Amino acid sequence: MKHQDTLSCRQSGSVIIYALIVLAVGALLLAGWVRVLATRVLATEQLGDNINRRLVLENSRLLARQYLLQNVLPGTYGGATSLALANGWAAFALTGTTTGSPLVVVDPPTHLNVFSPGGADGYGLNISANLSDGDTTIAWDFQTRAGSPIFGHDLFTSQKPTILAGTQIIVSTGLRIAENTVVWVPNSPNAFAQTAGTYQTPTVSLPSMTPLLNGAGQPLLMSNFAFPPVTSGTAGGGLGYDGSIAVIDPTGAGLRYKAAGSSGTPILVYTGTDADVDLAFSSTGTPFLGVSSDGAGTVTIDLSVASSQLIYVTNDVSALILQGDLLATADYFSSATDDKAEGVEVDSRAGLLIVCVQDGATIRNLTSIQLAGQSNRRVYLAVRKANDPPGTVTISTTTAGRWRLAGVMENTPLAWSLAGDLQLIGGLRSDASVGVTGGNVDVYRDADPRLLSRHADRIVWLETYRQ
Repeated sequence: MKHQDTLSCRQSGSVIIYALIVLAVGALLLAGWVRVLATRVLATEQLGDNINRRLVLENSRLLARQYLLQNVLPGTYGGATSLALANGWAAFALTGTTTGSPLVVVDPPTHLNVFSPGGADGYGLNISANLSDGDTTIAWDFQTRAGSPIFGHDLFTSQKPTILAGTQIIVSTGLRIAENTVVWVPNSPNAFAQTAGTYQTPTVSLPSMTPLLNGAGQPLLMSNFAFPPVTSGTAGGGLGYDGSIAVIDPTGAGLRYKAAGSSGTPILVYTGTDADVDLAFSSTGTPFLGVSSDGAGTVTIDLSVASSQLIYVTNDVSALILQGDLLATADYFSSATDDKAEGVEVDSRAGLLIVCVQDGATIRNLTSIQLAGQSNRRVYLAVRKANDPPGTVTISTTTAGRWRLAGVMENTPLAWSLAGDLQLIGGLRSDASVGVTGGNVDVYRDADPRLLSRHADRIVWLETYRQ
């Protein structure tokens, strides 16, 4: 009996011990669960604060970006400025001290991005900024990037008509683009039949244009890469983000003022009524060689001897003749030797910007541009006509061959009249129709434009980097 009592006591003690262990473990689990809940509540509160800070920071970045897109990219950065929403959900302060217009700066970019619309080259204006996150400020860099689309792989860009809005654009099958082409107004009644390596349309909605063909006659798939906002400056009463351009003769700027000088005194002004070549002077009073006029509306520029890098042709010109600097033989392209400049290598000659502006008061209307012979000198040609209707400009060649030529045409329909296939090393921006007869215009990229890329008109876009 005594043995049974002892065994019963031992069993009761074991149960008590087990119960205590269970209670202890349960208490620990309960305490841990309470701790987890408390931590979770604290984390949720902190996460809410972090989300609010992140939202304020992103709002601040977008507010600064929108300010720059509206006020700086199409115009000029004038220095430090700040802006904040009244509810405290966004604030920024631009602190960059380098001022100027993104469309004319000549400094290299501080941040490189090979996926930029203009490639890795071009020019940049770096604008530092402090963005608010609601608690402190974060340092960011806003970099405006600018460059010629022609020298950045967009060899042909069909822009939105600006001077005569709504003008129908028709591009001929004879225009063959080796790389990318950009079409800003792709839908009917416009029609595009050029061939291309790739193409894209910077529109929000899916365009209804017929797909372009490649060189083998096969339909191309339109590029679906994101097309960031780009502008060439204010145009058509807007900021230029819709493809409108006014790059040749905007008030106080543009290619005209590059050629004519910021003071309004042209480096070389030539009119169709100047019959004596000695009437053409540089800003220092030195006569130019290689430029002549017949006094009846025809101006001739001999690229082999024209010493100027900037030529501005005014009103009252009906025909422009560009005399090539190479003989029509293949060995000149391999040796790149100028036959008229005593052995000077053509590839070493300075690039040439030629600007022709005709307003509504012009006596004569430019109708003809002749490419005589062939040329390996870098030439950028800009023509703007304010006439209504503007009248077509016929670009004719005297021989099949090659020209190193790029340019921009505003309100200037083009009709290429060829004496055989033409290799065009350069590209074209145009807001009007382009036709081709007598051969094909094969457009290839100029991989070495040198300082001509500084003279050329540009597109500008915005990139952001956290410091």
